Amino acid sequence: GSFCVDADIRIGVSPSKLLFVDVAAGSVIERTLNVTHIGNNNTLRVSAATFDPPNPEFTVVDFAQFDLQPGKGHKLTVRYTPTAAGSKKLNLILANNDKDQAKRKFAVPVEVAAGQALLQVMPDPIDFGNIADGQSPTIEASLVNIGTLDMQITSIELSKAGSADFSIDKMPDFSAPVVPNANLPLVVRYKPVGGDFDQTSLLVETKD
Repeated sequence: GSFCVDADIRIGVSPSKLLFVDVAAGSVIERTLNVTHIGNNNTLRVSAATFDPPNPEFTVVDFAQFDLQPGKGHKLTVRYTPTAAGSKKLNLILANNDKDQAKRKFAVPVEVAAGQALLQVMPDPIDFGNIADGQSPTIEASLVNIGTLDMQITSIELSKAGSADFSIDKMPDFSAPVVPNANLPLVVRYKPVGGDFDQTSLLVETKD
């Protein structure tokens, strides 16, 4: 006899959005994008990386086509070299062979924000993968201020609308302002009950 397994090729990225601070013309800022094969079989191929709309201020450093087996990842470096200051929005488009045709031109939002505090959660998303009942793994994430101004965090919590299977195991001390480039460690625990697909959102409130 024979059997057939459907191809499960799926692309994932972390962070889900690339944030850059607004800097003077001639400056250089780089951000790292982690691309992962989050499917269960076959090979994910990423064949091209372009920007939409095209903008010569943004480049993917030394991009070359790459293949990933399930669970494996590849780092891309996105460089921003502004010729003029100001806020900007565009998408990084990753051409790939995801099983979902709608994701074969996978769009990663890219944004330049004028001088302010900017919070980046790493990794983003915080993905536990497939966890069996009875297990209770943790992931240490970081809240990073990638902006140019201090940030005062007033509260951190998981969304009450999300799954109760997630909890914050270790809360960071955010009593003092988070200065630019500083990061706060945060430990999230996942204890699944039942075989459902679980998700929630991390809510961080700041003082304007």
